[in-house]
Amino acid sequence: MIDALRGIILRRKKYQEADSIVTVLSENGLLKHVRFHGIQQSKSRSTLLTEPGTYVDLRVHFRDEGNGSVKEGSIIDRFEPWKKGYSMLGLLSCFLEFSEGSATSFDSNDLFILLTSWLGLVKPNDQTLSSAQATGMLSAYRIQAMQIAGLIGAQDCAHCGGRIGDRARWEIPEISFVCGACNPDATTEHARFFRTIETMLQTPLESLVAGFHDHGHLKGLEQYASICVRHALPFNSPATDAFTASEKVGSF
Repeated sequence: MIDALRGIILRRKKYQEADSIVTVLSENGLLKHVRFHGIQQSKSRSTLLTEPGTYVDLRVHFRDEGNGSVKEGSIIDRFEPWKKGYSMLGLLSCFLEFSEGSATSFDSNDLFILLTSWLGLVKPNDQTLSSAQATGMLSAYRIQAMQIAGLIGAQDCAHCGGRIGDRARWEIPEISFVCGACNPDATTEHARFFRTIETMLQTPLESLVAGFHDHGHLKGLEQYASICVRHALPFNSPATDAFTASEKVGSF
């Protein structure tokens, strides 16, 4: 039986001499693994069809659930601005890596919608992203995905339910905060992290990215968020580990 499969390619690996096996985040939020027979030596089919970070429309013969053989396909969107330069490719790898790990833990078409929204955000004529924008984008995507998974609770004090003021404490490894009245170790820095996360969950993406300026603050948030991600969604993330370990500042 031939089925339609539309989705974003998250991962590609060579198989035997001429085949490629790709992992696809489908439009319904499920992961599918499909094989392109002979594509690496084909003169009539482009390997761009198997390129990670590409939105594709495939016709697949599924032999068993989740695995199949591609019969034909076309590209809907390559999201080319993400593939121009080492830095953007590194950031794209982080997005795709996290998407695969998340989809392994929970199924939701909202994850696919969120990923395509972020990938479509960067336009061909946009200025180069700053390091602050790149770090903020990754943090925002991961936090938004965790909200989809139901891993972020009410945006108030986790102890008393009151509104977070100018001092707070991040209850790592959970993405939750307590107010200054409930924790004497609360700080203004953690309260600022709280406000930034609140903004990430409520602000349209274009306006959100334009507001990412303080690289030190966003890097600190990402490092804390990484601890929470590993606790809630345990999977290997070498691309993101390399990204968060980088101290690069200035032009991305």
